Amino acid sequence: MAGLYSVRFAMGFNAIQDYTVPPGKRAIVKCVTAYNGNASGRAVGVHIGVVPVFDQLIGPTQGVTIPNLHIVVNSGETLRLVLSASMSGQVSGYLLNEVSA
Repeated sequence: MAGLYSVRFAMGFNAIQDYTVPPGKRAIVKCVTAYNGNASGRAVGVHIGVVPVFDQLIGPTQGVTIPNLHIVVNSGETLRLVLSASMSGQVSGYLLNEVSA
């Protein structure tokens, strides 16, 4: 299918990672992967701007992959991956060309 790209939107360690969807595109988040290196449980979050749309608690020294998501992020909006200290993770999915109605 033309205009469909599989991409990693954000990847990081110990930080907030932002990805702004380019003009004329739409992002579809399909998978979140994270590892918690802490001795206690921590959460990984995905936000659109400052609005949380997904959070997952991860146990101490455990990893998790959450597939089959369908989070739509429109052109110009910011996708944010929120990681606590000693956590790593990534957000991936599809980047589509917007089609005029």
